[in-house]
Amino acid sequence: MRRQPVKQTPGQLLLRFRPLPAQRRFLLAREHFAAYVGGFGSGKTYALCHKAIQLSGHNPGLPGMLVAPTYGMLEDAVMRSFTDILRVNRIDYKLHRTRRVLETAWGGEIWFRSADHPDSLRGPNMPWVGIDEMAYIDRAAWEVLIARVREPRATRRQVFGATTPEGYNWVYEFFVEEHIESRRVIFADTRENIHLPQGYAESLLAGLDEEGVRQYVEGRFVAATSGRVYKHFDPVRHSSESNPLVAQGGERLEPSLPLCIACDFNVDPCIWLLLQHHGGVVYVADEIVLRNTTTQEMIDEALRRGWGRHPAGAIVYGDPAGHARSTSASASDYRLLSSAGFGNQRVARRHAPVRDRINAVNARMRDAGEGTRFFIDPRCRALRRDLLRVRYQPGTANIDKVGDPALTHASDALGYFMVIEYPIVRPSSRTESVWNVLGR
Repeated sequence: MRRQPVKQTPGQLLLRFRPLPAQRRFLLAREHFAAYVGGFGSGKTYALCHKAIQLSGHNPGLPGMLVAPTYGMLEDAVMRSFTDILRVNRIDYKLHRTRRVLETAWGGEIWFRSADHPDSLRGPNMPWVGIDEMAYIDRAAWEVLIARVREPRATRRQVFGATTPEGYNWVYEFFVEEHIESRRVIFADTRENIHLPQGYAESLLAGLDEEGVRQYVEGRFVAATSGRVYKHFDPVRHSSESNPLVAQGGERLEPSLPLCIACDFNVDPCIWLLLQHHGGVVYVADEIVLRNTTTQEMIDEALRRGWGRHPAGAIVYGDPAGHARSTSASASDYRLLSSAGFGNQRVARRHAPVRDRINAVNARMRDAGEGTRFFIDPRCRALRRDLLRVRYQPGTANIDKVGDPALTHASDALGYFMVIEYPIVRPSSRTESVWNVLGR
């Protein structure tokens, strides 16, 4: 891609970027290890990319590396933000997509790599490495990366990263607990970002509890309550044998409201939930749990229970992976559902981050001064067990899916529904003005 470049020198470029206070501290940090830890919408990825441009300019002719936990996050967030910055500033570059290497106008190279392919992280020495959402990479991958930053020709060497805080994990241990002078952490509060859409921070505050505010707004490390993922579920307060959405009569389901079928397509067990919702109140009325099964067998059971004959119809939610594969060799999961009469489907084309699903579920179960907004029929034993027993792996923000293989599937299905109907939205923001990044 060729564009008319602005006047450029290796060590100094004028970029249209006015850093937020935390971003400025991060860009000026000279410690060998620097971390930008912030809440949702606190400008983490843009700070990371500007830091990469800064260090690339200080090390002309030498390659540097930007890393993300997965290739999807690499392409959707890091590569897109980096090239957006160059395009906005009319800075020349050439991107080799197959190699994931970008040639800069000042004679450097940016290598884009994914931490879920550890072998791609090994190679020659480099002057700098930057990592996006570094709390989601293994410490082993981190150690491979920091070992590479030893290029003898570098004028400035640094390992830096940006992340949302996720429990007292290795990032906390490395940057906060160990108290070493060569390491610096900069905390960023979502409310400092003046470029966010109006009302965004307020919506976050309304949807999160005190612990969530400290973690996802203030950008502070907190410990999950006793390790429980769904810490706001109360088996007494949230249980109801009658549907709170039914206006009158003894029906278990409100005829005027559509059924919501939330699907997890695991094979053993496979769990689908039946929900209704209105006015912010969610009721889980039933669940199907089958072992060693197929999508077609789940559909047959749903039809047997009358889920396809409701007066207001049914809406399907579920795992985005169901678009591409099935427990049947003949058609995708959602094609099978459509063929059976469940054609009204609200399913994302790609996975939302797991923490977004968890936050959406927890926010609905939390009493925000509006009374109870989540109810579950006692017959939904698999979901109740999940909400009580699903835990984080000790010292991490990763859900434990190994300890009990029967867990997580019902709560995953609930999360697919919640993240569509009651999401905690994160913005796509751009902070632009004039600040001389590389000349400082």
